[in-house]
Amino acid sequence: MTAGTGLAAGGGSSSSQTESVAWRVACRYHQIRRQVPNHRRRKLLRQLAVRGVLEKARAILGAAKRRARLVSQTYREGDAGELDLEATLERWGGRGWPRPEDLVVRRREEKRLDCALMVDTSLSMEGKNIALASTAAAVLAMRLNPLDVSVILFENRASVAKPLGMRLSLEQIVARILDVPATGYTNIHDALRCGAQQLSRSQRRQQCGILITDGKYTVGGPPLPLASRFSHLHVLMTEDYSNDPQLCRSMALAGHGQMLPVRRYEDLPRRIERLLVEIMR
Repeated sequence: MTAGTGLAAGGGSSSSQTESVAWRVACRYHQIRRQVPNHRRRKLLRQLAVRGVLEKARAILGAAKRRARLVSQTYREGDAGELDLEATLERWGGRGWPRPEDLVVRRREEKRLDCALMVDTSLSMEGKNIALASTAAAVLAMRLNPLDVSVILFENRASVAKPLGMRLSLEQIVARILDVPATGYTNIHDALRCGAQQLSRSQRRQQCGILITDGKYTVGGPPLPLASRFSHLHVLMTEDYSNDPQLCRSMALAGHGQMLPVRRYEDLPRRIERLLVEIMR
């Protein structure tokens, strides 16, 4: 990074300083990238911005782990887990020697949830907001299985940055969001269409959509009719001078979900994390 970017702060190279610089790069990623014509340096800039986002997401999650449940099943050769003694004795009944099919083992099974995250990337999302939206997506992918997450970005129209079931690293997911220029209008209708289409591929019983919006659509059809396509649609309403709480509540109600206000964009990643804790109980 050249001194002209204004990001090198004082001397020293402590971990906390590095993290702070990485996050500051993420918040000014597009602005700085326009000043870096060299492809190799742009790649390094992206890596630093991605690192800043992932560090912030990990700090938010702390020691939180993915939710799991205990499942009992008939033993099969090679199965991992511990013997469920009570269930085994009940099945065996004490007659002769226990057979393999009499054995019941208990193992931890990760709770799975398919989720379509729909993120507004219109002009109002420029700068720090897109870094925070990337952090929210990283929190989601870390809390769930990344395979179970779809990320839809929308402005004039919606596009799928990360399809459901596609194997992408956390770094790739974040980079795809950060690289999207924050431009255009707001097409919530197309975002919901795209999110519902992604979840229609899911075979999982538990699934939901999470829409991040202020509720003000400036292009496309009325979004409310599409909300009912979701088994559960949660709307995180970012509060500003032009938001539409009535539409946000109506979409959440039609989608059998919750409408949750987000007073400051800085609160978005933590709000996503708290919502996931509620959903995965």
